[in-house]
Amino acid sequence: MRLRMRARTKPGRISATVNGGPTDEWTFVPSHNDGPSTTTTRLYTMAERRVSSGVRKRMRKGTQSCTECRRRKIRCSFRPGDDICSPCSSRGSHCIDQQAGDYAADHTRTEQPDQVSNSSREELRDISGTDSNAPIVSILNDADLLRPASSNEMQRPPTFSSAQRKHRASQLTESQAKSVCERLRSALPPYDTMMSTLSKNRAWWASFRQKTSAIYQAPMVGLLEFAAHTYTSSNPAKLGSLVTAYARTAEDAHHLYALVDTLVISELAYLATTEGLECLILLAKCYTDIGQPQRAWLMWRRGMDIAQLMGLYRADSAAHQRIWWAIYHGDRFTSMLLGLPYGFNDVYYGDVDVKSEHTFILRCAIIAGKTIDRNIALAKPSFAKTMDLDEQMDAISAFMPQEWWSIPDELPNPGPELDNLTERLLVQFFFFHVKLYLHLPFIAKSTHPPYDICRLACIESSRRMLRVFLILRTEIQGASIFECKTSDFVAFTAAVALLVGLSEMHGLRDAKEDWRLIASAEAIFQR
Repeated sequence: MRLRMRARTKPGRISATVNGGPTDEWTFVPSHNDGPSTTTTRLYTMAERRVSSGVRKRMRKGTQSCTECRRRKIRCSFRPGDDICSPCSSRGSHCIDQQAGDYAADHTRTEQPDQVSNSSREELRDISGTDSNAPIVSILNDADLLRPASSNEMQRPPTFSSAQRKHRASQLTESQAKSVCERLRSALPPYDTMMSTLSKNRAWWASFRQKTSAIYQAPMVGLLEFAAHTYTSSNPAKLGSLVTAYARTAEDAHHLYALVDTLVISELAYLATTEGLECLILLAKCYTDIGQPQRAWLMWRRGMDIAQLMGLYRADSAAHQRIWWAIYHGDRFTSMLLGLPYGFNDVYYGDVDVKSEHTFILRCAIIAGKTIDRNIALAKPSFAKTMDLDEQMDAISAFMPQEWWSIPDELPNPGPELDNLTERLLVQFFFFHVKLYLHLPFIAKSTHPPYDICRLACIESSRRMLRVFLILRTEIQGASIFECKTSDFVAFTAAVALLVGLSEMHGLRDAKEDWRLIASAEAIFQR
């Protein structure tokens, strides 16, 4: 550094030029204690003046960065009217003006970067270890512990050891979970009243449990047994499932869905677990059952995002695969129903051979995805592409044995046999639903012979769907085998498509039977 000074012999000012830069000045004060022949000077720099007066430290011309943005060496910008800069607002950091104390703290931090960095990494590892199931979730849940400290806090030595910090984070998480459980439990009626309500309508529970065991058979736990075990649980996700199950059973408690969504589903720490995703699956299914497919689609999409981040689509665990397939098929069904994009690229699975009922459903879902791609494209639906997909559906349907497609004349009594029949009928319903939506764009085309193939396919698919629907809505012991308002809407679509097909094509041999199916379905819609 080159320093040039112009000094005067009497009290006054000294001008200095540093590295050829702008001139800075110091005050020259004689000391009268040393006598007239000796002059002792004290230099007060402008920076020292700012320290004593609390004025912002002088920086490069035009610089207005806060302490945190200057430390991170990023652009510091303010929105009109905001007191916090945009980067600090997005990070949740404290936006601190660059006072002189901050400048000293910055120097302290700069002199020991390795020590600070290592301390941060150690704290990150300690907090992330509070939840072995989802370490990233715990970090996000305890984000306040990682928030950038103020300048005074950065100058203090660490107060807690690693073990103490870990224990403190665990206590915060447990305290929050306890509070959530208390709020969820307070939303339920007294225990005896809850159990009495659940015992009156629990047929839907078996269908839900089967939905979560698409590949491997999961242990079937009855609704009352699940409620008795979960009521005193300290796991917010499990208790959220119980509240959702009660809301599904009690006809006047649908407002509890929003409570579970707010307290459990919206909290990443609870959602990114096996129990949390099971709660999401149950809540999404309940939204579907009460006729709110848009809410169900949002729920499936949220679950799809979390499941992909957790790597469940490539998991080997039976429990994780059950959860993944339940979310995958739920997202695909609601996406096709609403005409919205689906959430997972099927390229990952490649060409799947039909070897079981599960792979049969997967092949149907893949074709449903291709149908969605065709329908949301700006170009007109390709007839050739449609016929190619129709051939693929015929191929996978031929793989299943003939008895699998048969419908019994008499229904078995409630029990495992009836549950298996219900699940098989639901798979058939989904198959014909996909086939109907595949050909539906061509049902109102001109009467050219090529399009008659699509009309006949729509008529046959609608006919088969209504037959299955009437069985699923058959009442046994005062309750339908399967009741879902969204499925009612799909059946209504099939009835309308069959009605349009009958009006376009005359002389069909099964016309009387088709009209009977439409009339029977109409009676169910009017219940």
